[in-house]
Amino acid sequence: MGEISVTKLLVVVVLFVLVFGTKKIGSLGRTWARR
Repeated sequence: MGEISVTKLLVVVVLFVLVFGTKKIGSLGRTWARR
């Protein structure tokens, strides 16, 4: 059970990082485009 929970946590963290990463990249791209 421990391993399964760890893998699930890793998947959730990866998904969160991907979602937030894309959002941050989009905002950074907008700021760079403005400059």
